Amino acid sequence: MLLIIFLGIFFYDTTIGRWAGVHLYYFAFFFATVNVFSWQIEKQALIFYLILPIVLFAYTVLANIPDYNNVPTDKNLSNAIYLFNFCMTLVILGINGFIIIKENITAQKKLSLSKLNLQSLIDNTRGYIWSINTNYKLIAFNTSFKDIIHSHYKTECYEGIDVRTFFLFPNNPKELLGIYERALKGESFTEEYFSNNNYFEVQASPLYNTEKKIRGATFHSRIISAKKIGEQNLQQSKINLETLINSIGNSTWSITEDYKIIAASKLYISDMKKIFDIEICAGFDISTLFSLPNYPIEWKEQYNTVLSGKNLFVDYTFEDEFFELNAVPIKNIHNEIAGAVFFSRNITYRKNIEFELNKSRIKAEEAALAKAQFLSNMSHELRTPLNGIIGITNILLSEKYLPAQTNNLEILKHTGDHMLVLINDILDFNKIDAGKVELENNPFNLIETVEKMKSFFSWEASSKGLHLEININKELNRQVKGDVTRLRQVLTNLLSNAIKFTETGSIVFEIQILEKLSDKECLIRFSITDSGIGIEKDKLDHIFESFGQADASIIRKYGGSGLGLTISKKLIQLMNSELNVESSVGIGSKFWFDLVVGCSLENSLLPVEKKLNEIGTLESVHILAVEDNATNMLVVCKMLEKWNAKVSRAKDGSEAVELVEKNNNFHLILMDLQMPVMDGFTATKHIREKNKIVPIIALTATTDEVLTNILTQKGMNDVVQKPFIPEQLFYKIKQVLAV
Repeated sequence: MLLIIFLGIFFYDTTIGRWAGVHLYYFAFFFATVNVFSWQIEKQALIFYLILPIVLFAYTVLANIPDYNNVPTDKNLSNAIYLFNFCMTLVILGINGFIIIKENITAQKKLSLSKLNLQSLIDNTRGYIWSINTNYKLIAFNTSFKDIIHSHYKTECYEGIDVRTFFLFPNNPKELLGIYERALKGESFTEEYFSNNNYFEVQASPLYNTEKKIRGATFHSRIISAKKIGEQNLQQSKINLETLINSIGNSTWSITEDYKIIAASKLYISDMKKIFDIEICAGFDISTLFSLPNYPIEWKEQYNTVLSGKNLFVDYTFEDEFFELNAVPIKNIHNEIAGAVFFSRNITYRKNIEFELNKSRIKAEEAALAKAQFLSNMSHELRTPLNGIIGITNILLSEKYLPAQTNNLEILKHTGDHMLVLINDILDFNKIDAGKVELENNPFNLIETVEKMKSFFSWEASSKGLHLEININKELNRQVKGDVTRLRQVLTNLLSNAIKFTETGSIVFEIQILEKLSDKECLIRFSITDSGIGIEKDKLDHIFESFGQADASIIRKYGGSGLGLTISKKLIQLMNSELNVESSVGIGSKFWFDLVVGCSLENSLLPVEKKLNEIGTLESVHILAVEDNATNMLVVCKMLEKWNAKVSRAKDGSEAVELVEKNNNFHLILMDLQMPVMDGFTATKHIREKNKIVPIIALTATTDEVLTNILTQKGMNDVVQKPFIPEQLFYKIKQVLAV
């Protein structure tokens, strides 16, 4: 640039005059210096240098600068100045050239460093990066691209190689050629392709030069097989889920927190079309339905409830049909409510069945209540006369009688007891089924219990010409603990059946100790063997069914309620054992069970049962007996008088209340419950209003456990069931009076 200006000045000097040239060299020197220190604006300086000669030429002409030939001056000085300016111009030109060369070298170094940094950057970028020019020649690539080319095609990758040569290999994806062509046409895009058993995603974009013309294209590819397989699995899971939802027969749908549909089953879509005439699809806003006149307000409340974070399980009705709705909120990874899912199904059929079952249940409960009431009434009606029979028998046994009458009275007593067992079988069957039987655990004399049974069953067996043999282990001559009433009931049923179904031969009743479990417990086996008709093997389980017999003809021939074995088996199960049976038709049967009972090692027999007048005394005790049945009144009064008690009588509750009001000195009241005029409950209520101290013992023939349990809440102190054993009544009285 300076050289051009220098030549221009020289030409100007020779044509116009040396003085002008002298001035021009000064200007050239000045602007050359400026150019050295501000080379960044070299283009602007060049323009200035081109304009400057024109300006100077015009100035010289207009200012009329004289030629040096006409102006006296020192020629040597002028030549020196001219030479100095020329030399300084050359020096400045050299410095300027040096600076330009140095800056070019520095720029080249920076460019190389940037290229290294860029190469390092792309080498450390995940995936495969490469660039091509418009001739499909490779101009840049990272190490990963080089490695995969070598791995897949067994060829080296270098700058300048034509990428189209890769398509000569059979496993190269041909769709890449189309990707190259699109990018070189100026299109930026993302595409997927499959190559060498992997899915790839490539990002392509064109490369431009400074003139904004396409000079190539760059590509960034990465393996997305895991993502692709995940997407496929997700899609398959979605298909499976949709198939499952559509196959379970429920109306199912899910929404976002702003009521947008996420997914819905075909049944839900069909229901919405039928009810509201709308097409449900993903993204549909459910809240737009809230303003419809036929949209149930409770549905909106259900949405709000679930989206507030609560689970919902409700039944509701719509258009005279019943539905069941189960809804749960959906939470995101931050445990925030993101939506909800709903499951609804039509349960009209189930509800109708429930209504029918409920009606049947009510009828069954009414029938059970009627049955219980009937049994309660029958219990009272049967036990009331039986109480008189057993009571009078006990009184006769306590009085003087002829020795020849002893056996008859004993038989009468045990016949009454046997009749009571039969009644108890019928009544206990109902209690056992209701789970209301509770076993006692009291001490009793096992041998004495068996001996009493023997006196009755020996007579019954001998009347049929049968031999009854009872074998008891001698070590059982001791006190045992258990429920003697229930044990006697089971043994009575088994012995009665053995005698009933045996025409000839014998019955053997054995009690033996199988094992001494501890000092206080023994394992005892009870077995009854007969030589009767026997039972077929396929009928053995049937005999324990309610009201069942091995053969229907047996009922006609032998009679019976069909409850004895059923009750016996259930009672034995309550005692934590099993009633077992072995039988052969025409040979006989054997029934047995094993019980764990409390037993002492000491031979401490319980006292022998005393007669009525030997139990004890109630002397100086004034008792009011309230009973409407004359026979039962006679039995109670005779028993009390045997014990030297003073007895007053009342035939109903009203009379009892009057007697208590007149005479407040009764020590005890025996109160029957079912009486005319005023029952025992009402009488007790009136008595307790004025006398809260006098003990009241209820005498009842009912077996209603609920009734028995609430008697104490009605103001009574204790309960004695009829028919009662004299000892039981005596000890109850002693216990209540605490004497």
